[in-house]
Amino acid sequence: MKIGIDMGHCLTGYDTSARGVFVESEYNRIVGKKVIQKLKEKGHTVINCTIDGGVSSMYDSLARRVKIANENNVDIFCSIHFNAGGGEGTETYLANPSAFINQEYYKKNYAIAKSINDKVAASCGFVNRGVKHEDFYVIYHTKAIAVLVEVCFCDSKSDFAKLDTDKVAIAICEGLTGEDYSVKIPKVETTDNLYRVRKSWSDVKSQIGAYRILENAKKECDSRSGYSVFDKNGVKVYPIAKAENPKNETIPNSSNSKEKIIKEYSEKGLFTCTVDAINFRNKPYVGSDNPIQGQYYRGEQVYYDYVVITDKYVWISWISAITGVRRYMPITDRIKNEKWGYVV
Repeated sequence: MKIGIDMGHCLTGYDTSARGVFVESEYNRIVGKKVIQKLKEKGHTVINCTIDGGVSSMYDSLARRVKIANENNVDIFCSIHFNAGGGEGTETYLANPSAFINQEYYKKNYAIAKSINDKVAASCGFVNRGVKHEDFYVIYHTKAIAVLVEVCFCDSKSDFAKLDTDKVAIAICEGLTGEDYSVKIPKVETTDNLYRVRKSWSDVKSQIGAYRILENAKKECDSRSGYSVFDKNGVKVYPIAKAENPKNETIPNSSNSKEKIIKEYSEKGLFTCTVDAINFRNKPYVGSDNPIQGQYYRGEQVYYDYVVITDKYVWISWISAITGVRRYMPITDRIKNEKWGYVV
């Protein structure tokens, strides 16, 4: 199946999005990119109809999206949005019945819209506001079956607390195709105080042992290449991951040693880690008052939208899709001229 995915609104200029607890256009893309990836993994052809900027008007933005979909003869078109205006919950739109060539085509479109709406609402426990009719430009002028889903309200703290972008992406994919996209993870007995030896915490099938004594887990880990030891919370405890500086990390004792910001600017890209691990924090400096929040490991990737250059590091930044907190991670040691990955 050939599916057109439109991640709603532009990032700059005309046709920018609503802003609430989070910025709609950013989350349109967080969900949309996951939808595209999952559809491709199932063998579908995906046409990205998104326009990020460079338009002369809102009409120009909408017309370009439709043009991409129509020129590529997509079978289904889905525009992904988040709502605003003080409400809560999920609603999905299709054009009015009069816009369709016949009743059968309308019924088919309605069935897909309802499936997407019901699955998205159920995926995170959102209020189900139902399927609605509106002749929005992108769904009215697209030749294919076309829907516009408003996942939830970006100005609702309640909706944001429920939001799980992975679950939403799966729900959209299932509603579009009628296929099962759920991840089947074998159930593993979770006994407190066990150290598990795996290739990664998410790769349950790779587990080769679980030990009450850490030293025994380390020995098992050392006997195999590519394995690590994780505690009951999924935190990697062995081998000790390397921090921003792959050789060592000097932590200043106070904020008096904060890095001097030389330049900062908006930039969108995808970073791939090429060292053992890089720590990320909530602010762009290394200090005891700015604790590590997590790590990205070799081969892992993260989309970013902001760059901060200090006198010590080049930092990239993004908003966590899970917590909504902005994160900062160094990718270059400016003093030693060492790069710890690459961006595209």
